[in-house]
Amino acid sequence: MQNKIKKSYPVIALLSIGLVVVAFLWYFEWRNTESTDNAYTQCNFSVLSPKVSGYIKEVYVNDNHVVKKGQPLIKIDDRDYLYKVKSLEASINGLNATIESVTRKIELQRDIIKQAKANIDKSQANLDLSKKDYERTKHLVKDDFTPQQQFDARKAGFITAKSDRLSAEANLEVQKKQLQVLEANLKEAQAQLEQAHQSLNQARYDLENTTMCAPYDGVIGNKSAQIGEFITTGRPALSVVPVHDTYVVANFKETQIMNMRPGQKAHLTFDTYPGKTFVGRIDSLSPATGAQFSLLPPQNATGNFTKIIQRVPVKITLENSSKEWDLLRPGLSVFVKVDTRSTPKA
Repeated sequence: MQNKIKKSYPVIALLSIGLVVVAFLWYFEWRNTESTDNAYTQCNFSVLSPKVSGYIKEVYVNDNHVVKKGQPLIKIDDRDYLYKVKSLEASINGLNATIESVTRKIELQRDIIKQAKANIDKSQANLDLSKKDYERTKHLVKDDFTPQQQFDARKAGFITAKSDRLSAEANLEVQKKQLQVLEANLKEAQAQLEQAHQSLNQARYDLENTTMCAPYDGVIGNKSAQIGEFITTGRPALSVVPVHDTYVVANFKETQIMNMRPGQKAHLTFDTYPGKTFVGRIDSLSPATGAQFSLLPPQNATGNFTKIIQRVPVKITLENSSKEWDLLRPGLSVFVKVDTRSTPKA
């Protein structure tokens, strides 16, 4: 019996050592580490759609092509847009000529008004003189000092002078109204010119948008545009994926994030590189659980309730530079371990 007990001592010792090691690891390592395999690589890629409609004339890229920022991707037939630009430019030239002509007419009309005012002054002077002659002759004819014929002539001259004065005033009013018409025509032409300039700017913008360019460096994917087809505004044509801006979104359980802070270190293992560990940092924690951002958020106010542990998305950015990152693509699986003891980076 004693021999059996003695033989069990090594086993008990090994078990004790194992328990101590496990306890040590749990206390100093495992309890401060949170991990999940519910994590994937992501990036903010763009789905490009044309801003103008038309037939596709050229497609300069294919799927998986590497492109640079500003590089032409698709060319839409621009003949209609070019014709519109030329037409509006011709309209603007015509309106400029009209404005110049009306401006000259206004200047001339103002000179005519000045002359009309001078004619009023002249006709007033003639009227005053004719009135004096008429009044003087009128007294003289009563005393038979002046022949009746001379009086009649003075009277006719006075009436004519009054008529000339009224005509001069009427002519001035006519010329003023004509000036108002010309000024209204000028304002209308200027408004049309402003509208034409705005239309021309829009037409030039549309013409420029007949060439679709890459918004940033990246790789082409999901290309659906083909030469010769008619593409409408807003229809997806292709995607540009900025593979160098890849990051990781790890969906941790709500029970795991209590001690997580932005800046803490994370160790990442990609299925693409089994056995190789990358280093990252927590960038941010989502303001809500993933379920809250779903198309139909759960409603637990009525009916039976089954508690389900929720998951909170945590964004992790890659820290160290590596050429192997060039092979990382959005959607890859990742195993993430976060050391909650690590001091967040300032």
